[in-house]
Amino acid sequence: MTQYKIIVNPVAGKGRAAHAANEIKRVFDTLETTYDLVETSQPGEAIVIAQQAVAEGYDVLVAVGGDGTTHEIINGLMSSCDGKDCRLAIIPVGSGNDFAAVNNVPFDIEQACKVVIQGNARLVDIGHLRIDDTIDRYFSNTVGIGLDGMVNIEARKLPRLRGLLLYFVALLKTVFISLKPFHIDMMVDGVTITQSTLMVSIANGRREGGGFLIAPLAKQDDGLLDLVYTAVLSHLGVLRMIPLFLKGTHLGHPAIKSKQAERITIKSDDPMYMHADGEILGGAAHCVEIEVIPRKLQLISG
Repeated sequence: MTQYKIIVNPVAGKGRAAHAANEIKRVFDTLETTYDLVETSQPGEAIVIAQQAVAEGYDVLVAVGGDGTTHEIINGLMSSCDGKDCRLAIIPVGSGNDFAAVNNVPFDIEQACKVVIQGNARLVDIGHLRIDDTIDRYFSNTVGIGLDGMVNIEARKLPRLRGLLLYFVALLKTVFISLKPFHIDMMVDGVTITQSTLMVSIANGRREGGGFLIAPLAKQDDGLLDLVYTAVLSHLGVLRMIPLFLKGTHLGHPAIKSKQAERITIKSDDPMYMHADGEILGGAAHCVEIEVIPRKLQLISG
């Protein structure tokens, strides 16, 4: 019988995940599954719990939270096995839930539980990044540098908002208060790109920030990452881009450049603030190395 380790981040979704735990137990009991449910108590603990669950032989790890919770569990998985010995499933109750959304996971808790138990597993790509030779992380969805990273920092200052509204308000605050251009030297599959920019996004999935279609052509099983970066724009120019990013029609804009790549290195003498799957990693970085790991993770989806 399949054994499930359900890892709940009780603060995800402004506390929604904690309230979801009882409903999840009810559905899993009704479907007569073998499971153990545990709640995390501090940031980073889901990594350790995932590592222990792999060692104990659980077949499926279930992330109950948002993209950050999934991010931690994937890092626990990858540090404990090759990603193919244990499956990952998601019950999305976080603030953004972008990784779940692009993989057709229902947002209704009961339906998501049924997908966990009855859905199909498929192999998807994940990314790996190294920051200033000190931080190593895997990521499932996106890495954002500059505007992206600063928006995630601002989002943490808005405790009462969730979803797209949270990131939209954080975006407005970033544009008018803290956004600054930075100069980059990028190596993209051996090709050098040098320019000043406001934002660099490296995407495995199509969307981030609760609904911004940052990389509308991205596929999570094509063995490639989608790189999207901007020219330097005025405040008004950034605001005019927001509807395009929401609809995924920005790739044709002359201020936007995009490429697909397997390996990307970004260096800057300017500070680079960044996130991975919505998680802020360290402070200002100066060198980021990113690569795709094709078809590495078994993901249960709808």
